[in-house]
Amino acid sequence: MHSPAGSPPSRRFLALAAGGAVSGAVVLIVTATALLTSFDAEGLPDGLDVDKKTGLISGAPKVPGTYTVTVSATNTVGTATKSLTLTVQHP
Repeated sequence: MHSPAGSPPSRRFLALAAGGAVSGAVVLIVTATALLTSFDAEGLPDGLDVDKKTGLISGAPKVPGTYTVTVSATNTVGTATKSLTLTVQHP
């Protein structure tokens, strides 16, 4: 289901909504609706990166800990954000 072209990104992020715990390689996808132009993620642990065109978060976190990550999706009308807690465990 897609939102109309004149709508901001949906605030219903389908992936990453609950956060989670990881202890190795990570592949996560930020998803949203409404003709997106870019994605972003702030607060990612070292070793993880976001592809700003696809919303793919990937890599291998280097330091165990609990991180508050804010993901965002942007289109020509505005930006929607969602925060989550990501826990990196010892491998």
